[in-house]
Amino acid sequence: MTTHEPLVEPLVEVAGLTVDFGSVRAVDGLSFTLEAGGALAVVGESGSGKSASAYALLGLHRGTGARVGGTVRVAGTDVNTADDRELRALRGAQAAMVFQDPLSSLDPYYPVGDQIA
Repeated sequence: MTTHEPLVEPLVEVAGLTVDFGSVRAVDGLSFTLEAGGALAVVGESGSGKSASAYALLGLHRGTGARVGGTVRVAGTDVNTADDRELRALRGAQAAMVFQDPLSSLDPYYPVGDQIA
């Protein structure tokens, strides 16, 4: 008798992500998988596509004129095909983003860990 671990869907799964702004390709073929409880660091020089990639994870490029390609799944939701209601349910409850200016995103009077939790 063989026991199998239950299949757990990755928390984030990105395959072949591209983000274009007009004729400029900011992200070109990014792929990664992040398991629940895992950690991922995205590093690179200014203009390398870090923020463009993060925006794509939450569907924040919608309505901006950016073209997003590839597959982006966050907490089981296909971000590229999700409707506005599904994205609202995903944002905040399952995934969130602290923008580059932390003073506009975080309150300096409260511990960061409490605000993220």
